[in-house]
Amino acid sequence: MARIKEAGVNWTFSGATGGGKAYKLTAEASLISVYFTSSSGCTATVQLQTCAGSSAGPWIGLGASTALAASAGAVHQFSGPLEWVRPRCSDIAASTDIVRVYLLAN
Repeated sequence: MARIKEAGVNWTFSGATGGGKAYKLTAEASLISVYFTSSSGCTATVQLQTCAGSSAGPWIGLGASTALAASAGAVHQFSGPLEWVRPRCSDIAASTDIVRVYLLAN
């Protein structure tokens, strides 16, 4: 039996670094997939972070940070449940560079 999608959210980093807006997952979300993609010519370092109790943190990195090459992507998968999640992006070289992050959970 197929599971329903419990969460589907995305973030865009346009030449900026830091943590994305926190998103609260439902308790039923047990499988989490995060897709990171970079625009043409863009390189960046990305990671999914989590915290519990409050979106104020402290934030904890899930898995290793991943260096994205230009026009590339990466998929990270985690088992939940997790409470609050957000992407973190660093090392964007230019103000015109774009990193998109898509989170799907069920």
